[in-house]
Amino acid sequence: MHKRTKECAIDPKVKKKVEERDDHCCIFCGKSGRGEAHVIPRSQGGLGIEQNLVTACRECHRLMDSTALRPIFLSIAKGYLKNIYQGWSEDDVIYRKGEKTKAQGSWINKNLVNNGDSYIENMKKPEKTKDEKIVFFEDYIEGIDKK
Repeated sequence: MHKRTKECAIDPKVKKKVEERDDHCCIFCGKSGRGEAHVIPRSQGGLGIEQNLVTACRECHRLMDSTALRPIFLSIAKGYLKNIYQGWSEDDVIYRKGEKTKAQGSWINKNLVNNGDSYIENMKKPEKTKDEKIVFFEDYIEGIDKK
């Protein structure tokens, strides 16, 4: 297996962490989802790491990957990750041969502070109800309809 293929694949442990981070809910609509939606796609070197993955239901994942709504979904997903990971950048979640990425260990989750072996909540994670996620997505759709 090529190193790039390995780096872009999603380890089951990473998928589980992403799902826990996102409360097992699609970040777009609030339905039950899986933590396997790459923000930067594997075809473009997107790494299979927490900082490049979001939880999405099957339908939202399909819409994000293969429809004209892709830019909207990506905008939401990138904003979501920027809110969680201080200094999040697209460039830092793309595989580059021979380079160690920022995502491979130096990112700090804004919601947690590493204190030895335990994590302590530093600030309250933004609370989003399923309805708020739907409204947020609908606001984007309404904005497109008006243009």
